[in-house]
Amino acid sequence: MIIRRKTLQMRPRYGIALILESAQLFAAAAFKKQGSNYGDYLAAKACGSQNALATTYSGAIVRSTHIARIVTDLGVAAGHFLRRDPVPTRQITIHLILIIGFIVGGLGYQQWGVNALLFPAAITGLTGAGYTIYPPMDCATDHSLHVNAWQSATPAASASSKASARP
Repeated sequence: MIIRRKTLQMRPRYGIALILESAQLFAAAAFKKQGSNYGDYLAAKACGSQNALATTYSGAIVRSTHIARIVTDLGVAAGHFLRRDPVPTRQITIHLILIIGFIVGGLGYQQWGVNALLFPAAITGLTGAGYTIYPPMDCATDHSLHVNAWQSATPAASASSKASARP
C-alpha cells in the first residue's frame, strides 16, 4: 500500500515504511510488557512489513523472515560451489547476515526479554528517518532503478532471461 511497486524504485516511501515498522516494534514491546497479546500481533505485523519491504527492495530474491527459504538457498549455493558453478555471493552474504541476526535476536531475547525488541525498533526507525530525510542520490535523478542485476546472478534466472529474450 505504501510502496506500490514490485521492483526497487528509490523513493522516500521506503523510509516511511521503515518508520511505521519501527512504531509497530515499539508498540509490540510496550504491549508485551503489559502482558497483552496485542504485542504478539504487532510483532507479527512488523515481521510481515519487513518481509514486504525486503521482497520489493530485493526483487523477491530475499524474504527476510523465512528461515526455511534462507537455509534452502544456502544449501543450493553450497551445491553450486561444490559443482564449481557460479554462486550468487550477494544473496548468500545477505542470507548469512540474516541468520546471524536471528541468532543475535534470540540470544538478546534470552538476556533482556521483550526489551530486546527495542534495539531493532530503534535501528529501523533511525534508518527510516535517515532514508526519508536524506533519500539516496538516485531518488533525485532516476525513479526507475530496478534490481535486475541480482536476479541475473543466479544461473536459473540468467537461463530464464536468455530464454525470454529469444524471439
